[in-house]
Amino acid sequence: MASAVRIPSMAVQILVENAIKHGLRGKSGQKTLRLSIASTPDGVEVKVADNGSGFDIRRLAESKSGHGLHILKVTVNTLNKRNKKK
Repeated sequence: MASAVRIPSMAVQILVENAIKHGLRGKSGQKTLRLSIASTPDGVEVKVADNGSGFDIRRLAESKSGHGLHILKVTVNTLNKRNKKK
């Protein structure tokens, strides 16, 4: 029997919204969005991928945007401090 996987509320929504807003909006032609969620030995793995232009995460700190990813990072870090399993 598989164990339940708990994901912070809004976590997946933030990632999907970012993919649509920054990756797919304005893209001509076929637009693809892939979502996968899996339990791993180390915790939970959430992947959101699109066929948009992409971005360099290292430039995120220079940007005035990035609030959604920042909120998600703070939430995950807070949960990791409280939970035994990260």
